[in-house]
Amino acid sequence: MGREQLQEHEDLSLQQAQDAQQSQEAVQADHADSLMGQATAILRQSDPQIKAAQTHRVTKLWEQRQLVAGTTAVGEPPERPGRDDSKVRVVAPGKMPALGKGGSLASRQAILHSLVHIESWAVDLSWDAVARFGSDPQYALPEAFLDDFVQVANDEASHFQQLQQRLEAIGSSYGALPVHDGLWESAAATAHSLPARLAIESCVHEARGLDRLPHTIQRFRNSGDGESAKLLEKIYQEEIAHCAAGVRWLTYLHTQALTANHSQEHNIKQQLQNVTLPEPCSSSDSSSVSSSRPKQSVDVALDVQPKSKACHPCEQNVNERCFTMAANCMSVTESIQAAATVMQPNCDGHEAHAASEPEAKGSFSQAAKGTSGSMALHAWQADAVKYATVEEWFHSLVRAHFKGSLKPPFNEEARAAAGFGPEWYLPLSSVILQ
Repeated sequence: MGREQLQEHEDLSLQQAQDAQQSQEAVQADHADSLMGQATAILRQSDPQIKAAQTHRVTKLWEQRQLVAGTTAVGEPPERPGRDDSKVRVVAPGKMPALGKGGSLASRQAILHSLVHIESWAVDLSWDAVARFGSDPQYALPEAFLDDFVQVANDEASHFQQLQQRLEAIGSSYGALPVHDGLWESAAATAHSLPARLAIESCVHEARGLDRLPHTIQRFRNSGDGESAKLLEKIYQEEIAHCAAGVRWLTYLHTQALTANHSQEHNIKQQLQNVTLPEPCSSSDSSSVSSSRPKQSVDVALDVQPKSKACHPCEQNVNERCFTMAANCMSVTESIQAAATVMQPNCDGHEAHAASEPEAKGSFSQAAKGTSGSMALHAWQADAVKYATVEEWFHSLVRAHFKGSLKPPFNEEARAAAGFGPEWYLPLSSVILQ
């Protein structure tokens, strides 16, 4: 390579590097001006006081729509939010000292210290929901979801600050006692699924807090600590709205899944109405029957009524398979694709491998394959449509993702105010979930 060519090559490489740097800076700038970028930055902040202050600032910017929603593509939320473990000693949940019942100053300090720590994690949980799920295309969430969880984060930041101030007023400070991170551990276990996160964190844990707070308030009041009791009363009312957000958005997801499944069902039947099933028999013994048999359309194959016994036995075998698929709650796409690839039955009722030659254009299998892709349900939608009601779906999610038991007494009034009626939790009551 000559000197001029070498210089041109170096100049080109330098220009490419500069372009790449400018592009990266532009992306970072755009991300900084987005809610997702700010949420991720807050999650990475290790100082809880700064985290709370940033939460208030970003909430104001979002409410004034000075931030765009953005996406999480540039900076995904961290696996674990920033924490300064040198200031707060973390122990296993089973090794936590008893908090007491609020009868002594030391017990009240321990209870408030525990609540301060819970609220610090609640701030992170809210921002994690925004950053992790808010722009995920599989959920297609409206801005109202972001509005709700930004507000929850703002409330939790205020709770953290107010409880910390009260803790200091009665002679202690955050970090003076050990804590456990069980709340985040359960959140980490649901990082793959918004429905699971809503069910466990926003419904189960928030509702359990509603169950316990009135007793805590009464104990503080009985011990003469009216200031702490008054603060907890205010927090209690706001926590009802947080549980309601979980109920609202889990219900929304279930409704969206049912709608998507219904739309998919309609579209597939429309597209495949005239597509024919493969011929059931090829042996010479059944040639007369096959030649006279009308071709079956997809809507017939997916009919919930199996064919009459008068039809050809091989044809009946195919249709009964489709009926069984529908009865087993397979999605429409799964049913069609399974029916398309079902083994070709011989006339003696035994199965044979499907024909190895290429399928004809317009065949049932080819058309079914063409309906997958954008029309296929997401895994969470396919799971949701198995259940007729959101409450039944919630029961399944809790059984799959929650360890422990849901023990009474329940705060029925507060739960009802959050839209979390007994049909949600009583079927799970006192059942040990593993």
